[in-house]
Formats: sequence, C-alpha cells, structure tokens
Amino acid sequence: MDEPLSHLDPDSRTQLQLELKELQKQTGVTMLLVTHNMSEAAILGHRVSFLRRGSIEKTVNIKAFV
Repeated sequence: MDEPLSHLDPDSRTQLQLELKELQKQTGVTMLLVTHNMSEAAILGHRVSFLRRGSIEKTVNIKAFV
C-alpha cells in the first residue's frame, strides 16, 4: 500500500490503523506499507526498510529504529 492513510482525517486514520493491525494479526498476511510517517510505521510495522535510488539500503526491526 502506498501512503494509504495520508489523506484521511485523524480519527479515520486512527480507526483504519487499528483495523489494518487487526487484519494482519488475524490473517498473518505480510503487508507492505509505504509511508513517510514514522509514527505510523511504528504503529503498523514490525520492520522498516530504507530505500535509496530504488534499492533497499537497510532493513531493521522497527523497535530498534524508534
């Protein structure tokens, strides 16, 4: 998903974050989320990857990053 929550109002954003997290927990499906919002990444993610010129430069556990 590419910036799926970026244009939502704060209440809708929070609600959808909770729903996405619950969906991932229930299904165990891997989700790829592209965001510039690091707090959103911390809420929804387990790992964060940094891209440079279209290639993954580094991947770390989100807890080690924030």
